[in-house]
Amino acid sequence: MVNSTKAKLFFLAALVALAGAFLLSACTDEPEPEPVATVQPTPVPTAAPTAEPTAEPTPRPPTPTPKPQPTPTPTFVAPPPSTPTPVPPTPTPEPTAEPVEVLATFESEAFDFSFEYPESWRLREEGREITGNVPGTSANVGVSIHILTSPQTVHEYTEVVIESLEEEYPSFSVRSTAGRQVGEVPGLVNRAQSTSDGGTVTYFKIYTAAIGRVGVTFVLRGDEDDVRNAEERFDALADSSRFPSGSLEIPEATIEKQAVGTGFSRGLGIVIGENTVFKRDTEALYAVVQFDLPRVDSQVEFVWVRVDRFARVEGLLSPTSSEFEGDVHWSTYAPDDGLDLGFYLVAIFVDDAFAAYMPYTVIIEEGAEFEDAVSYEDWAAFMLSVGDFDRAVYAATKSIELNPEEAQSYIWRAEAYEEQCKIRPAIEDHSQAVRLLPDNPVTVATRGHAYWYAFDYQLALADYHTALALLEARPRETAREQRYYDLRKPIYHNLRALIYAGLGQIGEALDDANIAVELEPDEHHHLDTRAYIYYKGGRYAEAKADYELALDLGFENLYAYLGYGLTQIALGERDEGRANLERGLELFEEFDGRDCSDPQLGDLVHTARTILQTLPG
Repeated sequence: MVNSTKAKLFFLAALVALAGAFLLSACTDEPEPEPVATVQPTPVPTAAPTAEPTAEPTPRPPTPTPKPQPTPTPTFVAPPPSTPTPVPPTPTPEPTAEPVEVLATFESEAFDFSFEYPESWRLREEGREITGNVPGTSANVGVSIHILTSPQTVHEYTEVVIESLEEEYPSFSVRSTAGRQVGEVPGLVNRAQSTSDGGTVTYFKIYTAAIGRVGVTFVLRGDEDDVRNAEERFDALADSSRFPSGSLEIPEATIEKQAVGTGFSRGLGIVIGENTVFKRDTEALYAVVQFDLPRVDSQVEFVWVRVDRFARVEGLLSPTSSEFEGDVHWSTYAPDDGLDLGFYLVAIFVDDAFAAYMPYTVIIEEGAEFEDAVSYEDWAAFMLSVGDFDRAVYAATKSIELNPEEAQSYIWRAEAYEEQCKIRPAIEDHSQAVRLLPDNPVTVATRGHAYWYAFDYQLALADYHTALALLEARPRETAREQRYYDLRKPIYHNLRALIYAGLGQIGEALDDANIAVELEPDEHHHLDTRAYIYYKGGRYAEAKADYELALDLGFENLYAYLGYGLTQIALGERDEGRANLERGLELFEEFDGRDCSDPQLGDLVHTARTILQTLPG
């Protein structure tokens, strides 16, 4: 169980580590930071943007589409209680000199997930962690299931895991990384070590795998000899992980309502002044949560923390108090010296397991004035992270009025406009950012994406040519610089492939798509793009193979269903194709609600509807 403030802060740090994905380029990972445009809108219309926990922007999604209103941070959900079930060893016909290792099975009905482990390790649940010690050694093992608000690649998820370990262990450093199957899904294995202040060296072996909106981590740690001796059994544990349904089912939320406000009516059970922005003279804040059929014996705890503008945890706040009546719980934060301007977050733990979070700011209302542009810029960034796009536009505009030469404010406003399907104003703001940062490849590429969204293919193509040239010209002498290059190159090729496809230049499109897949072969967005280009080029068998691989890797969204269905029908598989088209269009109707779709999605939807009208029955 999570039983310490330190542990809760660690989990909160991991929780909000992904919040910056929506604000990917708030800081660059260059030796001298400069403001950078955020990456293209997320291609998965059924999920919110994902986050990079570091100061480095990571433009991950390669098949951009409009997003629904995002959830600002991923939510880590505890795996449900499970009972390790001992499995009798297989009897051997003759006694052997070596004792037979008795296995037990960890099973989670809610997540449809299981793995086998040596019974002598005596695994136990501690909140979201399953942990155990290797008897007689310093080695211990931990398994975690993390639920995210949007699909992640295994590389993105691994970065979050590694950075959380870097915060927990001094001088933590990764020594090697390699791709490896983890049970039934593609994953990564990392070897790492850290040295304590006293000189003790801890060695790590870490397996990570991502399946749609779920991340799974297996960690073995201890001194070098103990880790080496337990490594074979640890490998077998990871290899035995099974996902019978092909994914992890995410349990329904147990919270019916949550809100933060400047007051709370106990008699009415409602929050007063509910909002994400509060007045400067606010004396106290109230966080309220109502549960749907909560357990009678559940213990609810509110943890109030101060965060920076990207929702990264800075520290625990006190004093706070909590009360409850029936299924409604509330907590009050009322510091003696009043509330400071800034950004705050409330995390809710139920029975020591993380359940939800509520972000908000303590900033002046619209109509009042800050004295500096930076405060408005920070406000705009936070409003973007919590999905309040009107206030993001307002704050960015005020920042621009105070300092029209600050590129980041134009970037934030362009991002907010794109979320509202106001593509032309977004292009104008991106162009202002490019004027101020002409040598920044991310800024140029982001404008190129906006042009593509507006069907201005030639202008989009010119920007991606420039962005790739700028990227190639950047120094790559340090690991940090090389990482900057490695993260962006496949994405820019993938997006340029889509632009070529829009121009009907299938050969050039396929060249770029192949580069993206070669650089990141397990990235399902790249596979989806190449499958789409194969389909547009009439190479249906190759399109089907890529769609199937993308689906196997967890890319189960309307793009994949529509493209796969069209490909199946082209190959004569009418029944299967019809089912996938109908599923894709159903997802589109759930997502659409706005009048802007990217060119790829628009093409898939139009073609799917046309084909369905021609099918008999």
